[in-house]
Amino acid sequence: MEVQLIAAIGGLIASILVLWVASDLAVKYSEPLSEELSITPLFVGTFILSVITSLPELAVGFISIYKGIPQISMGDIVGSNIIDMTLTLGLPAVFYQQVAIKEVDRGRLLFMIVLISLAIGWVLCVGQLTPWHGMGLVGGYAASVFMLSGQRGFIKHYDQEVCPVKVSMTNSMILFVLSVFGVIASSGVAVYCAEFMSHKLGYDLGVIGSAFFALGTSLPEIVINLSAVRRGHPDMALGNAIGSVLVKTTLILGLFSWFSPLTIDLSDFRVLVSFFPLAHGAVAYSIYKYREIKFEMGLVLTGICLLYFYIQFRLLHS
Repeated sequence: MEVQLIAAIGGLIASILVLWVASDLAVKYSEPLSEELSITPLFVGTFILSVITSLPELAVGFISIYKGIPQISMGDIVGSNIIDMTLTLGLPAVFYQQVAIKEVDRGRLLFMIVLISLAIGWVLCVGQLTPWHGMGLVGGYAASVFMLSGQRGFIKHYDQEVCPVKVSMTNSMILFVLSVFGVIASSGVAVYCAEFMSHKLGYDLGVIGSAFFALGTSLPEIVINLSAVRRGHPDMALGNAIGSVLVKTTLILGLFSWFSPLTIDLSDFRVLVSFFPLAHGAVAYSIYKYREIKFEMGLVLTGICLLYFYIQFRLLHS
């Protein structure tokens, strides 16, 4: 095995460890911030963490535009959306037995899933994306933020047991920003190492995007959700997972299409997109029927994600 490949594997492992620590700190210091700003953990997950954890996909998108290989970014967006709706919710449910859902949050979560489904359906009907379609998707995200912003009125009060960190507003903001920077930096290193490894192995660009890049750029969501549920904030995890899918389907895909000099053909990704109704239906059913994602549903969601990767790796060797 080449020294460079060994170094890439070591860098990937090290960056994942840093990512885990930084994500845990991001969740830790978002708790006093949400209390001081009178916003709920669901709001933090949906409108703050989801955008932050989607920055790797945005970076990959603009780099792929610059290099003239948009299929990498398109595969990354499709694959990471599938992972966000399956693995990022399935693993916490499996490890911690359940991801509870508050009654006050249930309607908003279901509404976000409906918005995502409408956006995906419109994109599939169009079949290809131009800058005009990109503008429409970005406008759709802005409209969804406006419609969902009413959740700012919900205040979460923390007690000493739930929120042991008592620091000033300024210190909380500084520590939160630093931990978020750690998330972005470590995820960037992880994606770079994954890219290097995939190129060394000589895989197809579209499959590289929908498998290697998708998993790499979804690491922030996965680790943050595990930390959020462990620290007693399943609503933050739900907001981050579903909010990330909303951000990538509308804002990230919209910006990518808007600034791409090439018309983006979606025909190569129709088979992968078929995983969306399966994953979205399972999550929506759990939210509506049980008001929680149970251990058993966590296994189902994880299984859907594993099936997705199985198909991807079959494509790699076809």
